[in-house]
Amino acid sequence: MGQCPPSRDTSPLQEPRTAGDLLALVNRMSCACADRAGHANAPLARDVFWRVEIKRQKLEEATREMGIGAGDGAYLLAGLRGDVAVDLVATLLAVPTAARTE
Repeated sequence: MGQCPPSRDTSPLQEPRTAGDLLALVNRMSCACADRAGHANAPLARDVFWRVEIKRQKLEEATREMGIGAGDGAYLLAGLRGDVAVDLVATLLAVPTAARTE
């Protein structure tokens, strides 16, 4: 499964400056969303997300390697993508306007 920072990681989020920084931010957000979900299948959703969004595997390849159906993987991926999108928007809206224009 993909690597998540320690659950007690309280280091501040840094403004992403490179594509790698942005991937690291999205990875961290997906970990936090999966942790908060509390669903039994949250770790599985996190693994699908990591394989498809971070490793850039095709959904069919990722789900085949995981031993689950592509439809189930798509369902899990859509749910976690939605959670990450909500968190990303909330994070962006929390940044003061002046900081965004610097």
